[in-house]
Amino acid sequence: MMGITLRSLLETDFFAKTKVLAGKKGLDKEVSSVTVIDAPEGVKWLKGGELALTTAYSIKDDVDKQVQLIEELAKTNSSGLGIKLRYLNDRIPEEMKRKADQLGFTIFQVDESYAWVDVITFVMFRAVVHRSKNINMDGESYSLFLDKVYKEEGFAGVVDVLEYHTGLNAAIIYKDRIYQGSSDYFREDKILDKKNWVLKEARSDYFNIMDKNLYLYEMETEDEKLEWVSLDILYNYKIVGYVLLSSKERPLKEKDIVLLEQASMAAEAEIQRINLSSTIRLKHREQFLKDLMNNEIDDYDEAYFKCRELGWNLHRNNHVLLVKIMDNTKMDSINSQISSKFDNLICGIYGNLSLIFILPPNDKGIHALVEEIKFNLEELLENDFQIGLGSLVEFNELNRSYHQAEKVIKVVSKSPFLEGVYDYKDIGFFRLIDIEDSYQDVAKYVDDYLGPLLYSEKENKEELLETLSLFFDSGCNVKDTSEKMYMHPNSIRYRIEVIEEIYGIDLNTCKDRVNLAIALKLLPFLE
Repeated sequence: MMGITLRSLLETDFFAKTKVLAGKKGLDKEVSSVTVIDAPEGVKWLKGGELALTTAYSIKDDVDKQVQLIEELAKTNSSGLGIKLRYLNDRIPEEMKRKADQLGFTIFQVDESYAWVDVITFVMFRAVVHRSKNINMDGESYSLFLDKVYKEEGFAGVVDVLEYHTGLNAAIIYKDRIYQGSSDYFREDKILDKKNWVLKEARSDYFNIMDKNLYLYEMETEDEKLEWVSLDILYNYKIVGYVLLSSKERPLKEKDIVLLEQASMAAEAEIQRINLSSTIRLKHREQFLKDLMNNEIDDYDEAYFKCRELGWNLHRNNHVLLVKIMDNTKMDSINSQISSKFDNLICGIYGNLSLIFILPPNDKGIHALVEEIKFNLEELLENDFQIGLGSLVEFNELNRSYHQAEKVIKVVSKSPFLEGVYDYKDIGFFRLIDIEDSYQDVAKYVDDYLGPLLYSEKENKEELLETLSLFFDSGCNVKDTSEKMYMHPNSIRYRIEVIEEIYGIDLNTCKDRVNLAIALKLLPFLE
């Protein structure tokens, strides 16, 4: 049996505002999946049968690339192109239309009010409904289940439909949670642990109805004995949950079992919706963060529009918090948890080993918020990460705050004396220096001011360097330095005199102190 066609999709109420703009001869192509094309190179990843969606923003001023996009989509046997027209002056260019008509490739307008995730979800659901007809399933009753899923009533909505049409108690178990009707027939404190389920001999008539993983269970509670039929929920060929239907009240009928199967498929569709929505949002968030951090935003009005589509409410001024993860094997675990763990924050994966948080000012203070994030990350990453906080900047300067945060991590990782520092404003004079770009100048500076001691033939030069460093860290206080080094103050004074003799300087002079102190701070970056 043929799959769902583009024509049948566009004839639904969901696409009531949709207009076919070109290539009407291609309306009977089958739709196997749906994807968003943000850039022309995205076409190379298509396998055929995809319904492509785009704003055409990256090619809005390039007629050749517009035509090329249609050619390549047709070549890959895509089922059609849905396009938002706000960047094309509310109409497709004539060249694009001619090429689509020539190739019999359908282009249709997508109303601006539609979020991509809603379009994708709807198309995928219609495909599932169509699939149900291939197994001689009552499409009308199954649509009732899917309608609950589409309206985001989820598992609870599926249970409601199952209970209404069977008159029996029902429940869905997924990820250690139970979703059931108002009766609370299934004891949550017991039913979630499958060890409490006692398998009975399955009734032969159930198996005659369908060839599925259908089992009859019972369980003793303090009040009564429960009895139910369980059907597996499959997702990507794995058992991920169960649909339960009570069987104590009366023997189950063929219709009950068919409805149970429909409920299982609807639960699978809900899992697909959850995962699809999550995947799409994560992908778009990652790309958007990448564009922001790389300063690849040409139109900040467009950027604000994308923020709204992603469910983000960016304030006018924000900090960028960069989290560098030291072990890339932990990225998989953080990727699956970041959205739920930090659902109230704008954040996402950046590159292979980083997370980005965009943080507005708040009543608690920015440092309190960062400490809260650190606490949660410590649990997820076992302290195996570094963080840097950039300055508060306007939206179009987030790239600058990101590079500041990046610099903090680089500086702190090389500077033991900055342990615990993560705020850009706290790294001192390092804010003024790009050590990587100015490596030769930095090396020459260190050599000029520390060279006499570094290249000295004195056997105790390492001790002298340590003494000098601690002397500066102690505010040039001999007594404090001696306490830190567990030495007599006179020994410290002697070492200071030796250092002054080597350099031919007076450490009571501010200029000499500053130059040596800076050189000492820069030294670790050259090692």
